[in-house]
Amino acid sequence: MPEIIAFDTHNFVKRMTSRGFTTEQAEALAEEQVTLLNSNLVTSQQLAATEERINARIDATNARIDSTNERIETLRAETKQSIAATNERIASMDERIVAMDKRITETNERIVAIDKRITETNERIAATDLRIEAMRADLLKWMGAGLIATATLIILVISGVLFALLPPVS
Repeated sequence: MPEIIAFDTHNFVKRMTSRGFTTEQAEALAEEQVTLLNSNLVTSQQLAATEERINARIDATNARIDSTNERIETLRAETKQSIAATNERIASMDERIVAMDKRITETNERIVAIDKRITETNERIAATDLRIEAMRADLLKWMGAGLIATATLIILVISGVLFALLPPVS
Protein backbone atom coordinates (compact mmCIF):
# COMPACT_ATOMS: atom_id res chain seq x y z
CA MET A 1 0.00 0.00 0.00
CA PRO A 2 1.62 3.26 -1.08
CA GLU A 3 2.32 5.85 1.51
CA ILE A 4 0.75 9.23 1.02
CA ILE A 5 2.55 12.42 1.87
CA ALA A 6 0.77 14.79 4.18
CA PHE A 7 -0.29 17.78 2.10
CA ASP A 8 -2.62 20.45 3.51
CA THR A 9 -4.92 21.01 0.57
CA HIS A 10 -7.20 23.39 2.52
CA ASN A 11 -4.29 25.73 3.32
CA PHE A 12 -3.09 25.45 -0.33
CA VAL A 13 -6.53 26.45 -1.67
CA LYS A 14 -6.71 29.44 0.77
CA ARG A 15 -3.30 30.70 -0.35
CA MET A 16 -4.15 30.32 -4.01
CA THR A 17 -7.50 32.13 -3.71
CA SER A 18 -5.81 34.94 -1.79
CA ARG A 19 -3.56 35.41 -4.80
CA GLY A 20 -6.32 35.71 -7.30
CA PHE A 21 -7.26 32.14 -8.26
CA THR A 22 -10.86 31.09 -8.10
CA THR A 23 -11.75 28.40 -5.55
CA GLU A 24 -12.44 26.00 -8.38
CA GLN A 25 -8.99 26.68 -9.92
CA ALA A 26 -7.25 26.42 -6.56
CA GLU A 27 -8.96 23.09 -5.73
CA ALA A 28 -8.07 21.69 -9.18
CA LEU A 29 -4.43 22.73 -8.65
CA ALA A 30 -4.44 21.18 -5.17
CA GLU A 31 -5.74 17.86 -6.52
CA GLU A 32 -3.12 17.84 -9.28
CA GLN A 33 -0.42 18.68 -6.76
CA VAL A 34 -1.44 15.74 -4.52
CA THR A 35 -1.58 13.37 -7.51
CA LEU A 36 1.80 14.59 -8.70
CA LEU A 37 3.39 14.25 -5.29
CA ASN A 38 1.94 10.77 -4.69
CA SER A 39 2.88 9.45 -8.13
CA ASN A 40 6.49 10.60 -7.84
CA LEU A 41 7.09 9.46 -4.30
CA VAL A 42 8.91 6.21 -3.62
CA THR A 43 7.22 4.17 -0.96
CA SER A 44 9.17 2.49 1.81
CA GLN A 45 8.12 -0.86 0.33
CA GLN A 46 9.47 0.14 -3.08
CA LEU A 47 12.62 1.44 -1.41
CA ALA A 48 13.00 -1.82 0.56
CA ALA A 49 12.53 -3.89 -2.61
CA THR A 50 15.11 -1.78 -4.43
CA GLU A 51 17.47 -2.06 -1.48
CA GLU A 52 17.02 -5.86 -1.51
CA ARG A 53 17.82 -6.01 -5.23
CA ILE A 54 20.87 -3.79 -4.73
CA ASN A 55 22.03 -5.86 -1.76
CA ALA A 56 21.53 -9.06 -3.74
CA ARG A 57 23.63 -7.63 -6.57
CA ILE A 58 26.25 -6.45 -4.07
CA ASP A 59 26.31 -9.93 -2.52
CA ALA A 60 26.63 -11.52 -5.96
CA THR A 61 29.41 -9.09 -6.86
CA ASN A 62 31.18 -9.76 -3.55
CA ALA A 63 30.89 -13.50 -4.20
CA ARG A 64 32.43 -13.01 -7.63
CA ILE A 65 35.18 -10.87 -6.09
CA ASP A 66 35.83 -13.57 -3.47
CA SER A 67 35.91 -16.23 -6.19
CA THR A 68 38.26 -14.09 -8.26
CA ASN A 69 40.50 -13.50 -5.24
CA GLU A 70 40.57 -17.24 -4.55
CA ARG A 71 41.50 -17.89 -8.19
CA ILE A 72 44.18 -15.21 -7.98
CA GLU A 73 45.61 -16.86 -4.87
CA THR A 74 45.50 -20.25 -6.56
CA LEU A 75 47.24 -18.83 -9.62
CA ARG A 76 49.75 -17.06 -7.40
CA ALA A 77 50.54 -20.32 -5.58
CA GLU A 78 50.76 -22.23 -8.88
CA THR A 79 53.01 -19.53 -10.31
CA LYS A 80 55.29 -19.72 -7.26
CA GLN A 81 55.46 -23.51 -7.61
CA SER A 82 56.16 -23.19 -11.32
CA ILE A 83 58.88 -20.61 -10.69
CA ALA A 84 60.41 -22.81 -8.00
CA ALA A 85 60.36 -25.84 -10.32
CA THR A 86 61.85 -23.75 -13.14
CA ASN A 87 64.58 -22.47 -10.81
CA GLU A 88 65.38 -26.04 -9.78
CA ARG A 89 65.59 -27.07 -13.42
CA ILE A 90 67.84 -24.10 -14.17
CA ALA A 91 70.07 -24.99 -11.21
CA SER A 92 70.22 -28.59 -12.44
CA MET A 93 71.06 -27.38 -15.94
CA ASP A 94 73.74 -25.08 -14.52
CA GLU A 95 75.28 -28.04 -12.71
CA ARG A 96 75.17 -30.10 -15.87
CA ILE A 97 76.71 -27.26 -17.88
CA VAL A 98 79.53 -26.96 -15.32
CA ALA A 99 80.09 -30.73 -15.53
CA MET A 100 80.07 -30.55 -19.35
CA ASP A 101 82.52 -27.64 -19.29
CA LYS A 102 84.79 -29.68 -17.03
CA ARG A 103 84.55 -32.68 -19.37
CA ILE A 104 85.23 -30.46 -22.39
CA THR A 105 88.27 -28.99 -20.63
CA GLU A 106 89.52 -32.49 -19.76
CA THR A 107 88.91 -33.66 -23.34
CA ASN A 108 90.75 -30.63 -24.71
CA GLU A 109 93.67 -31.36 -22.37
CA ARG A 110 93.74 -34.99 -23.56
CA ILE A 111 93.62 -33.81 -27.18
CA VAL A 112 96.58 -31.50 -26.50
CA ALA A 113 98.47 -34.41 -24.90
CA ILE A 114 97.64 -36.68 -27.86
CA ASP A 115 98.74 -33.94 -30.30
CA LYS A 116 102.01 -33.66 -28.37
CA ARG A 117 102.53 -37.44 -28.52
CA ILE A 118 101.72 -37.43 -32.25
CA THR A 119 104.25 -34.65 -32.80
CA GLU A 120 106.88 -36.54 -30.77
CA THR A 121 106.10 -39.74 -32.71
CA ASN A 122 106.39 -37.87 -36.02
CA GLU A 123 109.75 -36.45 -34.91
CA ARG A 124 110.93 -39.94 -33.93
CA ILE A 125 109.76 -41.32 -37.29
CA ALA A 126 111.63 -38.52 -39.08
CA ALA A 127 114.78 -39.27 -37.05
CA THR A 128 114.36 -43.00 -37.81
CA ASP A 129 113.93 -42.21 -41.50
CA LEU A 130 117.22 -40.23 -41.39
CA ARG A 131 119.02 -43.14 -39.69
CA ILE A 132 117.57 -45.60 -42.22
CA GLU A 133 118.80 -43.40 -45.07
CA ALA A 134 122.21 -43.18 -43.44
CA MET A 135 122.27 -46.96 -42.97
CA ARG A 136 121.15 -47.49 -46.54
CA ALA A 137 124.03 -45.33 -47.74
CA ASP A 138 126.45 -47.23 -45.52
CA LEU A 139 124.99 -50.55 -46.68
CA LEU A 140 125.41 -49.53 -50.31
CA LYS A 141 129.03 -48.60 -49.59
CA TRP A 142 129.62 -51.91 -47.87
CA MET A 143 127.87 -53.83 -50.62
CA GLY A 144 129.90 -52.03 -53.24
CA ALA A 145 133.09 -52.74 -51.33
CA GLY A 146 131.98 -56.36 -50.84
CA LEU A 147 131.30 -56.74 -54.56
CA ILE A 148 134.68 -55.34 -55.40
CA ALA A 149 136.33 -57.61 -52.86
CA THR A 150 134.39 -60.62 -54.15
CA ALA A 151 135.23 -59.77 -57.74
CA THR A 152 138.87 -59.41 -56.77
CA LEU A 153 138.85 -62.75 -55.01
CA ILE A 154 137.14 -64.40 -57.94
CA ILE A 155 139.73 -62.95 -60.27
CA LEU A 156 142.53 -64.09 -57.99
CA VAL A 157 141.03 -67.55 -57.64
CA ILE A 158 140.55 -67.84 -61.39
CA SER A 159 144.09 -66.57 -61.94
CA GLY A 160 145.43 -68.99 -59.40
CA VAL A 161 143.57 -71.91 -60.96
CA LEU A 162 144.71 -70.87 -64.39
CA PHE A 163 148.33 -70.65 -63.24
CA ALA A 164 148.01 -73.99 -61.63
CA LEU A 165 146.58 -75.58 -64.74
CA LEU A 166 149.05 -74.07 -67.13
CA PRO A 167 152.31 -75.87 -67.69
CA PRO A 168 155.27 -74.08 -66.36
CA VAL A 169 157.13 -72.07 -68.93
CA SER A 170 160.66 -73.05 -69.30
